[in-house]
Amino acid sequence: MAKRSSSNRSLIAVLAVYALFLVLQFFPPNIPFLKEIVGQRIYLHLLIALLSVIACLIGGGTLSRDLMLRSFRFRHVPAALFLWASAAILMELILDLLCRILPGLSAAGSTATGALLGEGLLSAILLYALLPAVCEELLFRGYMLSTLRRSFSVGMSSLLCGALFAVAHTVPVRMVPMLLLGFFLSLAGCYSGSVFIPMLMHFINNLCVVLSANYPAEAAAVRGFVFGWGDFAALLMAVAAGFMGIILLRGKPGFKR
Repeated sequence: MAKRSSSNRSLIAVLAVYALFLVLQFFPPNIPFLKEIVGQRIYLHLLIALLSVIACLIGGGTLSRDLMLRSFRFRHVPAALFLWASAAILMELILDLLCRILPGLSAAGSTATGALLGEGLLSAILLYALLPAVCEELLFRGYMLSTLRRSFSVGMSSLLCGALFAVAHTVPVRMVPMLLLGFFLSLAGCYSGSVFIPMLMHFINNLCVVLSANYPAEAAAVRGFVFGWGDFAALLMAVAAGFMGIILLRGKPGFKR
């Protein structure tokens, strides 16, 4: 009974903060002088980071524990690269399958990626790669994952956190791949015990999207190299990369139940 009560409290706390996050996304408070200083997009992400800190402090926790602001081991860096590579290949396979089944989704994905071309390269890297990686991970893999992990298993907390992450990315074509990415990011957070590892994975993922939009020929060449042997070979590469990532991350989860 006590265990179930603890699980319910953790889930309620996470859902309450998630609801506030959605409100901030669609109805952000208007602080004109701050918007003018940092710009609209930076302003919105700063609100996400601030929400993470406030939720942590209200819960009586510490930033190092409840936002996973901890150091990591050197082996966690290549682990992050392997896990991201696995997730990226699987996401591409899922996207390709979804677009074959529902061709209309392809246009939605192209529109979202096309928005990146309106920014200069360095500006796009800051606004669409670095900033979301830091601020979103503080909320999802920092506060939410650490809260869920105290009451749920690694697999369940990673799945719940990944689902919330996916729903937050409201473009339909991205939801299923984002669920997979969110799950991998959460696994990396659980087993490294540090939010900086999923931050790195998130940044690499978004950086590749930015670079693909700005250098389509080079992106097509890389995609041809990975998928040129067929979908089954690409799937095997994803499994191998994921296996290597898990091996490097193996050990006790970063949170005690």
